[in-house]
Amino acid sequence: MTTVLLLQTTRTRDVADDAVLEVLARELAPASVLAATTDPERTSRMTDLPAVPANRAALLRTLTTVDALLLVGGRPLHAGAGAAAAAEAFTLPVLYALTAAFRVAGKRVALLGVGADELTGRDALLARHVVSGSALTVLDSPASAGHLTAAGLPAPLRVGADLAWLALQAPPRDRQPAEAGGDVWTSVDASAVAAMGGLDAAARTLAEVVAAVSARAAGSGRLAVQAWHPGPSAGADLDAASALVSLLTDSYGLPAAVTPPAASLAEQHDLLGRAGFAVASQPHAVMTAAAAGVPLLACPADAIAAGGAARLDVPVLPAGPAIARGQLPRLVDEAVAGTGAVLAAVRQHVAGAGEALDLLRLLLSEGEGPIGSPSGTDPTLAPRPTGVMR
Repeated sequence: MTTVLLLQTTRTRDVADDAVLEVLARELAPASVLAATTDPERTSRMTDLPAVPANRAALLRTLTTVDALLLVGGRPLHAGAGAAAAAEAFTLPVLYALTAAFRVAGKRVALLGVGADELTGRDALLARHVVSGSALTVLDSPASAGHLTAAGLPAPLRVGADLAWLALQAPPRDRQPAEAGGDVWTSVDASAVAAMGGLDAAARTLAEVVAAVSARAAGSGRLAVQAWHPGPSAGADLDAASALVSLLTDSYGLPAAVTPPAASLAEQHDLLGRAGFAVASQPHAVMTAAAAGVPLLACPADAIAAGGAARLDVPVLPAGPAIARGQLPRLVDEAVAGTGAVLAAVRQHVAGAGEALDLLRLLLSEGEGPIGSPSGTDPTLAPRPTGVMR
C-alpha cells in the first residue's frame, strides 16, 4: 500500500490546515498518510492522523517507510529573510536538501498549493531545483508563478486552488437568512490589527462597519470578535481580541464580545453561516466567510489574503485613515449586493481544488487512474474531487 508523507511547513497553523490533511487522507484512500507539522501532537489529536514533527531529523527517518513526499500549502519557496521566512519552518537550503534526499531515495516528490516570494541569486537557484525536481507542482497563486518564472523557471507554471475549498463544499448548517440580522463578525490576530492600521484604527473602522450594516436593517448591531488561531497562538490572539473589544465598548459603546478560536473548519464554517456580515483579514478567514455565503469585506493581512480576495471579487476595506468619509456604507452595499457573485467564484475555486487533487491521485497511482473512492464511503455521497458543489 502506498504511504504518503504530507508536509506542512507553516509555523502558525489554523483550522483550515487541519482540514486539508483530512481531505487528503479521505481522498487518497486506500493509500495511507503520515502528517508532518510544526505541532504534531495537536495535529494528531484534531485529525486522528499519525503525525511527526516537521523537522529535518524526523522527516529523514521516514525515508524507509513512505513512498512519496507531498509538500502542502504554506510559502516554502522564500528568500531567507522577511515575514515569509519567519512564518516557515524551513529555510530554502534545508528544503532543497530534504526534497533531494527523498528523490535520491527513489521517492516521488510533489508540491501542492505552495507559495513563492521574490527570489534572487542562490535562493532562485535552489527554488528552480526544488520545483524542476518535483513530479507535480501546483502553485497557490499567479503571483507565486510570476516570482518563479522571474527566478528562471519556464512558463507556464500550473496554479491551483487551496485544497481547503474541498472541505467547504456544503452550505453551513443553520444558515442565517439575510433579513434575520445576525452579528457582524471579524477575526483577530496581530496581522489583522496591523492591516487595519493599529488598534485604534481597527476599533474605529469596525464601529463604522457595524453602524453601516445596522443602517441597512441587516444586522443586530453587535460585533463578534473571534481570536483566529487555535493551539499555541490562541493566547496572543485572545489578548488582541480582548483589547479590541474593550476599546470598542469603552470608546464607542458598541456591544462586542470575544469568541474563542474554532476547533475545526466545519465549526468555523457553521459559525460564519449564522453571521449577518463579515470582515476577514486572514487568507483562510476570507475563504471560509466567502463559502458561508455571508456578505463580506476583506481587510487583507498579507499578500496571500489580498490575492484571494481579488480572485473572489470580494470588496477590500482600506486601512485606517485611507477610508474616506461615506466610503464604508458604499462598501457594505457592494458586499451585500455581491454575495451571489462571490459564491459563484467559490464554486470555481472548489472545482480548481478538485482538479489539483485529480492530478495528485493520478501521480500516486502512476498513471493507472484514480487511487479509488474513500474506503467505506459511498462515492455518490462524498465530496466530489471534480469540485461540484453539493
